[in-house]
Amino acid sequence: MMYMGRLRCIVCCVAYIAVFSLCMTPDLWASAQKGMSAQAPVRILLQWVPQAQFAGVIMAHKKGFFREAGLPEVRLLWSKLGDQPIRRLCAGEVEFATSCLTTGILRRIEGLDPVSIGQYMQKSSTMFVARAGRGIVEPGDLTGKVLLAWGGDFEPEFKLFLTHFRIKPKAVFPLSGSLAPLLQGAADAAQAMYYNEYNSLIERGLRKADLVEFHYADLGLNFVGDGLFTHARYREDHPDICAAAHAAIIQGWAYAFKHEEETLDTVLRHAEANAVVTNRNQQRWMLRAIKDLVTHRVGPDPADWGELRREDYDFIIDALKSQGHDVSKLSYETFFRPVPGTLSRRP
Repeated sequence: MMYMGRLRCIVCCVAYIAVFSLCMTPDLWASAQKGMSAQAPVRILLQWVPQAQFAGVIMAHKKGFFREAGLPEVRLLWSKLGDQPIRRLCAGEVEFATSCLTTGILRRIEGLDPVSIGQYMQKSSTMFVARAGRGIVEPGDLTGKVLLAWGGDFEPEFKLFLTHFRIKPKAVFPLSGSLAPLLQGAADAAQAMYYNEYNSLIERGLRKADLVEFHYADLGLNFVGDGLFTHARYREDHPDICAAAHAAIIQGWAYAFKHEEETLDTVLRHAEANAVVTNRNQQRWMLRAIKDLVTHRVGPDPADWGELRREDYDFIIDALKSQGHDVSKLSYETFFRPVPGTLSRRP
């Protein structure tokens, strides 16, 4: 008898669901499906540790902008040295990842299928910095000098810097994150991010007059920085979630720039929770420098943020092609896939 009672209950439930489904209009069914897809946790993998470089994403999370956009549960995941966010994205470990434009293109060349849905940094922050008083006035003076440089996905822009100015260094040593060899005089110049490592030199007591700066963007080598990536299939299957994530992050950047102190408090809490050693002055410098990168050329209106200009894409494609990479199967149209309506204008 107990078995028959349970069976009747199951049959009634199934019948109810069937009738309910048949009574739903196509529009209601699509709306329900959309809501169901948005309920699953959305994971965003940032390409480094918590710092103001990611303030837009951090504040979108803290202020509930993701939730307001229809994403009730968003998880921020952080990387460590050696992580490959775009590879993890394409392996299905996360729904979104941040990375610089060059990295996204390199993964496409390797046969993976990431797509950009928002290019937030419009200007390269990469530079070479040298100690003054070593006979270095212009880039060509780095010939015969000892340099520190990042490898990996930063190598193409370093190679282009060398070939563009016909620099033949005496030696190149890997830059692992510390500029100690430059400070100690063991190296003559080092690759750096203006928003990060450059200011660490200033915090160590050096003055601007003590340094010689070569900014890639000012030299016509504009390898633009961070953007938001997803997998091509995910972009096709979940345009609503892609649009919501991008819109929330844009809102997060706008809020971060307007509310500097609150943003710094939040960034520092994330840093402390992840055992990242930093300070308020460093993060303030970074946030202000990132604002210049986000608003460069496009202005202060958030409606105009997030574009990938064709000229920036083509520049990197040409640079990679000149270094022997096969870019024949790549195109701007298949790589930059913003959701319609999320950008006010296209390049």
